[in-house]
Amino acid sequence: MGQNAEKARTDTPPEAQCLRDDVHPGHQWTSLTHRWFCPGRAILRSQRLAGYRDPLIDPPPPPAIDAMHLYGQRAWSQRTFGPGPRTLGVLDHIRKELKEIEAAPGDVEEWVDVIILAFDGAWRAGWEPQQIIDAIKAKQAKNEAREWPDWRTMSDDQAIEHVRPRCGQCGPGYRLGDEGCRHGKTPATPDVDGGDR
Repeated sequence: MGQNAEKARTDTPPEAQCLRDDVHPGHQWTSLTHRWFCPGRAILRSQRLAGYRDPLIDPPPPPAIDAMHLYGQRAWSQRTFGPGPRTLGVLDHIRKELKEIEAAPGDVEEWVDVIILAFDGAWRAGWEPQQIIDAIKAKQAKNEAREWPDWRTMSDDQAIEHVRPRCGQCGPGYRLGDEGCRHGKTPATPDVDGGDR
């Protein structure tokens, strides 16, 4: 081994060395597999399996859909379908796509059609691409912070909606939005409200 290779090996931090396939200090011979074993590499591999990523060694993958993607989708949609809100047209198209999903629920392209139409409706309503992405993340965080009923007690054929807080002004039997509760937004069933998932 030349001096440059030896210097590179000693200058490389142990975490990076553990990702190398050659033998370096810290490797141990194991008679079980008749191979060299690196404890550091094993730790990193187990961390990766658990979802851990070291940003210095494992940079995050580029985003699949980012603001630039949505700018491109918006430009194409404006050229193809024209400018303006087109709200009723977008909703009509979403309804048609939902029927196609019902007919072929395993077809990912049908689900993606609805996603693309939702992006289209959002920017046509005046939202910028980064605002749309930020809203998706914020809504996911909001949903994760909510209380949800046990899915095992719910029908597969009905929406699972978040549990609404009880109304402190109408009495212990009311949840916000219940019929008879004057403090919620809309009447709904006693334990859940609609449309948030």
